[in-house]
Amino acid sequence: MIRLYKEYAIGVKKLSEADLGWETSSSSQTHIGLSEQVFTFLPNSPDQRDGILIYNRSCSSVECAFSKIGKKRSTKVDTTTTTPIKSVVKQIRNIASDSNLEWYLVWFALDNQVPIFWLINSLSDDFAALKDITSLDFSMKVFKCSTDDYFKILSLIRSISKLETLISQKFDNLEDNLLIAVSNEHRTFVHLVLDYFRAKHDLDVLYDFFNTVDNDVPIKVYKEGEFSLLNMFIFASIDEINKRNSTKQGRRWYTDSFPIKNRECYLYVDWYPGKNKNGGNEQLMIPDFVNLIHECYGNKYSYRNSQGAHELWLVNSPNTFDLRSTSDSKSHLPVNTIENLTATPSIWVYSPGEGARKWQECLDESVMLIGWDEMGDFRNYKKRQDIVERLREVYGNTENAYTNDSLAIWQFCQQMRPGDIVYVKRGLTLIVGRGIVRSEYAYNDKRYEYKNSRAVEWTHSGEWEYPKKLPMKTLTRINDYKEMVERLEGLFDPEEKVEQIQFSMTSLVDCIAKTGLLYEDKLIQRYVCSLMTKPFVILSGLAGSGKTQLALAFARAMSENVDQQLCVVPVGADWTNREPLLGYPNALKPGEYMLPESGGLQIMMRALRNPNKPYFLVLDEMNLSYVERYFADFLSALESHQEIPLWEKPDECDSEVPAKITLPHNLFIIGTINVDETTYMFSPKVLDRANVIEFKISGKEMEKFLKQDMNVDVYAANGLCANMAQDFVEKSTRKETDSSELAQKTLIEFFKVLKKVNAEFGYRSATEIYRFIANAKSCAKGLTENEILDASIVQKLLPKLHGSRKKLEPALKALWSLCMENGHTEEAITRDKVEYAKFPEAADKIQRMMQTALDNGFTSFAEA
Repeated sequence: MIRLYKEYAIGVKKLSEADLGWETSSSSQTHIGLSEQVFTFLPNSPDQRDGILIYNRSCSSVECAFSKIGKKRSTKVDTTTTTPIKSVVKQIRNIASDSNLEWYLVWFALDNQVPIFWLINSLSDDFAALKDITSLDFSMKVFKCSTDDYFKILSLIRSISKLETLISQKFDNLEDNLLIAVSNEHRTFVHLVLDYFRAKHDLDVLYDFFNTVDNDVPIKVYKEGEFSLLNMFIFASIDEINKRNSTKQGRRWYTDSFPIKNRECYLYVDWYPGKNKNGGNEQLMIPDFVNLIHECYGNKYSYRNSQGAHELWLVNSPNTFDLRSTSDSKSHLPVNTIENLTATPSIWVYSPGEGARKWQECLDESVMLIGWDEMGDFRNYKKRQDIVERLREVYGNTENAYTNDSLAIWQFCQQMRPGDIVYVKRGLTLIVGRGIVRSEYAYNDKRYEYKNSRAVEWTHSGEWEYPKKLPMKTLTRINDYKEMVERLEGLFDPEEKVEQIQFSMTSLVDCIAKTGLLYEDKLIQRYVCSLMTKPFVILSGLAGSGKTQLALAFARAMSENVDQQLCVVPVGADWTNREPLLGYPNALKPGEYMLPESGGLQIMMRALRNPNKPYFLVLDEMNLSYVERYFADFLSALESHQEIPLWEKPDECDSEVPAKITLPHNLFIIGTINVDETTYMFSPKVLDRANVIEFKISGKEMEKFLKQDMNVDVYAANGLCANMAQDFVEKSTRKETDSSELAQKTLIEFFKVLKKVNAEFGYRSATEIYRFIANAKSCAKGLTENEILDASIVQKLLPKLHGSRKKLEPALKALWSLCMENGHTEEAITRDKVEYAKFPEAADKIQRMMQTALDNGFTSFAEA
């Protein structure tokens, strides 16, 4: 219900030409004069910003600024508002532009301190109705009416239904509330609040939150997890305070004491608590101070920020939220308005500039910033349609509906509330922060850009991958999108941290065995040591021999989150460039980068964000297309360690895709190849950059498989070895080498033979063999030095052999000899002689390549 002040004072004035700013006026007066008496009932603040203007029974919110002259409120409302375009003076002058009419202004204040300006012309029905109520002379500046006349006027005002609707929407309407303190100065507000409780002799409750009671030592007022106010008070004598205030720094301590527990306590005037968690300077932390008041005095006192002015109210509403007695997580939040805070907070997804470029600034200043600076102060717009019209003016597109822009501006200013939760996004799939809104909207014209802000307590900062696409808009309320809310909240749920241990090959082999997949322990160890040596391994062999399943089983075992850490990409036969793996910039939409459907680029970005976790990119049937066409950037980056250029990213761009990307050291690329008439053979330069592990199935392995239980559970090992993942990544980056006299001798002998057919290896291959030896000796279990060398030969040296029988037969015979034990070096290359080899894997491969050369006149490492 709308109630007027009981003092029954209403101001009335016939407006002059100067008041209305008519050109015919000889006066330079720029304000509408009002009686000081009427506004003595408003809060003692010169910064009232909200009022209501009534004309022809239509109501609109306006801004109004009251200036002070001397110790009394001035008798004027002027144009010194933040944006005078919407000020009450400007609005009145716009309406009262008809010089043929006499104009009158009636003004008064509602009990919740809302100024009402009623603009009436002499020919209007409202003027006639008001004249009928009282015979008072309307040329007077102010009149006090009788009780009967007052309630007649009140009834007339109440008949304006739009006024009551606007009041109920925009202003609080609680009865019997008392304004304790109000000021736009932080420290003045604090002084006023404490003076109020000092007058009530009720300051002793503060004592429980002091961290010291020593003399001359500034006191920190705090409660862990709730608030912290540094150097706020000091116990001292008046002489000590005078001494402190006589320094070059000037007066710094409030000279009126605050008696607490019968001791003289003084308040620091400037009260700079020091550094915040981001290293920036903090001044008066009003939210923390308000939390202290709530903790000490409870729900009787509520805080609001009214257009930049801090207010503390004594609230007598039975429905007011009790901040002391509840266990709700919002119990420590400052109250922004006198309202029930049990309402569900809104949840927002927010982008701090293009590509989140303002995020660090937001973190440093504990704010969220939003653009559209050309729009000025968002509070000027009382309807969303006003925003649309102004956007059309500013940006020159009268046909644009500006649906998203106007909604973001309106919601940021009008609908967002303290206590709301904000998730900060970069691009469409990355969350970089989370926070809680702590203040109302503010406009700062002194900022170079992004002048619109709200204070936010940022609770998280980092990078979290969102599994789907986030809204594209700058600001989006997502409460109705339950799945999105749950996924976002899930990102920040407290997770049990996986306690990391040293990598154990035995544990890994046991985990993979749980799946029911059949692999020799030696094969698994070769594969793992190869990945440690270089994060690019090629698995070659018969279709269905378990190449892909080994890659997947290992990746699943080592991953905390398989969906995030494993990406399987079937290579297409039509791949002719890098776009299926790295995407491409959208030529039709500058600033947009089309991410690949394969997920290749996405897993690279995830790996870069989490350098201690392993990530796995499995390229299945890698040779269905020419590898050099789609994989050239990866091959180059593997050796050069240079960044891969992606696109010329615009300066102002919201895409999370960087201009260049580094191949992550913790991304392990595994390619599988089958060799038949539908595939392309790898070139030597591709094979030279990887360890090539061949899969073949022996008769004994097939017999064992056919006799076992066929129920293979490929997911049984998921996450079982995630606690060793960090050590695995660390081992893969050490690049340690190991060589022995046997290794040196063997490699020299093989080099001499391979050089004769132009298949010799270079420094890179020799170094990688030494790394493989070091990894195998430290991690593999039960492998002899000969077995480690055997694996190195077959994985790094033999894959480069290909050519005609005439070219390769002498080399194959020489290599066979090097693989055999003494006494068998001159024997023919036959299958039954492999058992006499000191390097049986290499000997077996050489025997099969020789047989292919004899049968076909041509041979290569890859077998159909």
